[in-house]
Amino acid sequence: MISCTGPENDGPRTSFLRQKLAASRLDGFVYDTSFLLVDQQSITRWNVISNVGAAIAVMLVVAAAFIPRPAAAVAISLCILSINVGVIGSLAWAKTRLDIISMITIVMSVGFSVDYVRRTPTRIHRIGVTLAYLRLPMSPSTSCSSEKGG
Repeated sequence: MISCTGPENDGPRTSFLRQKLAASRLDGFVYDTSFLLVDQQSITRWNVISNVGAAIAVMLVVAAAFIPRPAAAVAISLCILSINVGVIGSLAWAKTRLDIISMITIVMSVGFSVDYVRRTPTRIHRIGVTLAYLRLPMSPSTSCSSEKGG
């Protein structure tokens, strides 16, 4: 016996029943409570793709306006894109249904990735400045320790 129930079969069952009704001469509609979720999921998928694409495009424009090097602006956009692809891939791997809650999670990941990308160069610059200041005092101490150990 083949079972066609379950959330993984909602989409194919919906399209199959709608095709059967369209092929018949009957006037009406097919309905199941799961069909609402299928329609919502198809709309949500398009909204997620367009929202993430728009957010990345806007961040590219903003980064290009404030960062003098175009390659850096493109790198920031690619970093944001890779973080969001990772979030979407993780949600897909966990078999999370694409609903409004997961859409909010994805849109929030855009914000977090923007914040991450904004803070990382600052931190790297600070680490470089700190190491530049510490290089002179650390050099004699490392040479003394290496001579004692040898």
